[in-house]
Amino acid sequence: MMKNINKIHTALFLAIVVTFFISCDKDDKLTGAIGEATAVDVSSRITGFSSAITGAGAQLTANGSSLSNVKSVFVDGIPSPNIVEVTDNSVTFIVPINVTVGNKPVDFVFAGVERARSNINVVSLQVISSYTPYAAASGEQVTILGANLDIVNTVRIGNVNATITEKTSSLLRFTVPANAPSEAITLVSDAGFISSSRIFIPCDSNPNNPDCRPALNLNSSLELGGGDDFTNWGKWNGGQFMFATTSPSQVFRGNRGLRVVRDGSLASGQWRIQFASDLFPTELGASYTAYLYARASQPGATMRMSTQPDALFQGDFEVTTQWTRISWTWVANVTAGETRLLLDMNGNPAAVTEFYIDDVKILKN
Repeated sequence: MMKNINKIHTALFLAIVVTFFISCDKDDKLTGAIGEATAVDVSSRITGFSSAITGAGAQLTANGSSLSNVKSVFVDGIPSPNIVEVTDNSVTFIVPINVTVGNKPVDFVFAGVERARSNINVVSLQVISSYTPYAAASGEQVTILGANLDIVNTVRIGNVNATITEKTSSLLRFTVPANAPSEAITLVSDAGFISSSRIFIPCDSNPNNPDCRPALNLNSSLELGGGDDFTNWGKWNGGQFMFATTSPSQVFRGNRGLRVVRDGSLASGQWRIQFASDLFPTELGASYTAYLYARASQPGATMRMSTQPDALFQGDFEVTTQWTRISWTWVANVTAGETRLLLDMNGNPAAVTEFYIDDVKILKN
């Protein structure tokens, strides 16, 4: 009986010790890892940061000396998702996206028992929700929608600075600079910098890029409409399989796109899921090209483009799991001077998948 009591006491003692070390490690990175001796405080090695404030998700650099052995960084106890670079004089890392605003401790964990702590003021970082137009010439205006845009002090396309003409917390406008490259738009503030997920197309150096030419069809961006309907577009067949989506992963650019949920219940026939544009002007015998961006949730989806009236058909193409710009060129065969484009999306109907369509644009060649 006494042996059992001693075993219980021993187990309780060990649980208390482990709990003590866990609590110390969680509350104060300078105590070292569980089971270690008290850490060596080398906080004096940190002399400052590249910015006095930062934002969650921003890249930040700590400056100092003898930093080459830093192995991990914590901000308010949350590990950095990426240490970008470590040198003897600096540590560049990404601030965790889930850090809240306020004055927060930054802990640097070295190889061995050395630890350093400093503090940084975390503020709300600027956010890009969308921007339009996606392509423009120098001197034209681009509008960015997002959040915390009033703190932005610099706009760049690639490494070329642009002039800010207007900004509020939710809107920022800038003028496209001369010699802008085909690069992402970057917004810089004291909190850090962020870049657009899609590149901007400068039309001065890309005049023939489809994004630099006006579309013949209305609402080519699919941004206009309410609910699951799209202005200037109709669901001719299989409307129950077509939806509007605003999910960033399902929209190529902008805020809205077409989502097709194909469950394999339909018989064969591309036309059984059919999305049709309004009529647009065409000239008999002239050449036209339709462009669209498409992506599927999994392999196996196929679709095509076609015209009405006096139908012409594109060959079936596979919709891959990566955003891809698809094009189709045809010669107008309609004497009435108006044509419509149809997206026929029930190809390979047995393949159950979702796919997403954005930026359907028709140009005269």
